[in-house]
Amino acid sequence: NDTSKIIRPTYLAGHSVGYITSLVFAKIITPQDAVSIVQERGRLMTDACRSNPGTMIALLKPKTAEVEVLRQRLGLGGNHNSESEFILSGPNEKIAKALKEIRQKSLAAKVIEDIGVEGGFHSGCMGSVLDPLAKFIKPIPFLDPDPSITIIGNSRAQIIKTGDAAKQELIDHICLPVLWHESMESLCEMGVTSFIEVGNGEVLSNNLKRDFKDGITIYTLHSLIKK
Repeated sequence: NDTSKIIRPTYLAGHSVGYITSLVFAKIITPQDAVSIVQERGRLMTDACRSNPGTMIALLKPKTAEVEVLRQRLGLGGNHNSESEFILSGPNEKIAKALKEIRQKSLAAKVIEDIGVEGGFHSGCMGSVLDPLAKFIKPIPFLDPDPSITIIGNSRAQIIKTGDAAKQELIDHICLPVLWHESMESLCEMGVTSFIEVGNGEVLSNNLKRDFKDGITIYTLHSLIKK
């Protein structure tokens, strides 16, 4: 009950569905609305997986600049998780074409073809989600962010300044890549030195340690719970 020990974040970012969690922390939406959005978002994305089959592959230690050129040329999506991890996402046939070129040109030290997903998330495969999701969230109030908090969006790694922008980002990031590395880079450039990963596991923290190891401190709920 000692409220003096409550940690209050001043910067927020959430990876993919985690973006919705950050909206709650920023007091942009209520926890109840967040749950309903997550449920509808998940239902629509599952339907999209059936109607627009796709997949995702992980590239470890990629030649990032060349992979990004390939991604744009083939119209793929994905996630730029860190300097050492690039995810490509899209229709099965385009991913197969990308794989062939990646191997021919040695664009990554290792390729993981099966990363345990059911579709091509954060790519054009999710196009059928956009209109119904926009319609679903239209009546939901999105307040302007708490002025004491800076929130970073997924698709452009830019500060979300209004409730309307937060709502638009929720729609946009469905088909656009998650620029997670760029988001963390933006936070570091703003002077953030302490990070807390909220959720199960330490994947994002491990990426952060590899990319920005100097001058930052990282905490995870996962490690605290294990203690």
